[in-house]
Amino acid sequence: MIDQTLETIVETVGKLDSKKVSKEVLEQTKLRILDYLGCVVGAFKEPVGSLVKQIAGRSRLSSNGVTLLGTNWQSSPDIACFGNGLLGRYLDFNDQYSGKTTGHPSDIIPAVLAATELSQGDGHSVIAGTLVGYELFGRLCDSITLKPKWDHVTLGAIAAAGAAAKSLGLDEQSTKHAISIATVSNLSLDQTRRGELSHWKAGAFPNASRQGLFAALLAKDGLTGPDMPFDGAHGFWNAVGQPDDSSCLSSPLGKYKLLETAIKAHSACYLDLSAVDAIIELRERVLIDDIESILVHTYQYSIDLTADVPSKWRPQTRETADHSMPYILATTLLEGFVDPKHYALDRLNDSEVHSLMDRIRVTENPIYSKNFPQIQTQRVEITTKSGDQLVKEVDYPTGHPCKPMSLSQIEAKFYRLVKDALPSNQAKDLVSEIMGIESSTSLKDALRLLVVEDK
Repeated sequence: MIDQTLETIVETVGKLDSKKVSKEVLEQTKLRILDYLGCVVGAFKEPVGSLVKQIAGRSRLSSNGVTLLGTNWQSSPDIACFGNGLLGRYLDFNDQYSGKTTGHPSDIIPAVLAATELSQGDGHSVIAGTLVGYELFGRLCDSITLKPKWDHVTLGAIAAAGAAAKSLGLDEQSTKHAISIATVSNLSLDQTRRGELSHWKAGAFPNASRQGLFAALLAKDGLTGPDMPFDGAHGFWNAVGQPDDSSCLSSPLGKYKLLETAIKAHSACYLDLSAVDAIIELRERVLIDDIESILVHTYQYSIDLTADVPSKWRPQTRETADHSMPYILATTLLEGFVDPKHYALDRLNDSEVHSLMDRIRVTENPIYSKNFPQIQTQRVEITTKSGDQLVKEVDYPTGHPCKPMSLSQIEAKFYRLVKDALPSNQAKDLVSEIMGIESSTSLKDALRLLVVEDK
């Protein structure tokens, strides 16, 4: 028997040719890579940076490994991939894809970089692997609703295996084995994103990418994967649920899924960023001390993930705070934006923030829920102590494909993220290197420019 799903996915991997994509697709791919690397470097000086170096240091290699980004040394491929991914995901500032399942496709980039470095590939190896990863992840997200039981990174492992296979230059048969191994071995539970959140919120997708890379390396060495991983009686679809729309997996390559991803303008859960934009506008028209109450109308999924339990109303970890609608909106009201620095542990118990959080109420609007994820409407109503009401409704947050960030905005975000880690000239050279990566014969220059000097 033939596993039609596997055949379709492998066909997509094989057909994608980075040298034939449009100028727009090439440019947007490089911007996603740049944005992701900004998140990596921005996290390097955070406590997680020391943790990552500790984890990767136990598998440090003198050669034939993969570079831990931000350093000039290597670790074993899978551990370096995990560490690099943990850095990139930690700030919750990397991009978002919103389909029937939502998630962060740039978390696949560490697997692409690792595969390219191991195979001594060139810039087009990075572009091709990245495009494959985004394409597979987006198609899988469009095809099935995983929540509430399974986490979106379950799809990420499959996409990462395909992306790594592309960057490694695997043939069709080896690519099938890589994707099969990753598919049957990496079901991840949605409990990762419930209750008080931990480091694993940032670690789950990096682990999926690590497993995708590992599956591709096993297949490269000749290890075979299970038969019928998707369509078999005990396969993927019967485990996680049948696809809502399997045609999403077989649509012709044209408008790449990468173009449908959103680049975040704020360091917070993407589900709340329409409300953040609304708050930014409304705060110009009201004094904090004059606010009596704040009512947020939103779709149910944002409530389920960011306003569902008491810990989201008094977050005690960074991970919970950046997935706490009350904390995010109160901080935005006070500061005018929300950035990584706003999640320092000493800020989580700030009395002024708590005072504003206590004035926030959240309610579902059934129409907004029905329209999500195609439209991500949130409406904020601020009532003043004198009884005046200020209202702002936002359908798409800044950075959404319908409201994209400009090149200058993306570069400004990058420079803001790396300013405490890289000298300005080095940061500018890194931007130039990434934005011209299709002409690079290797990753050596990019890896060198990513090194963060100890101070």
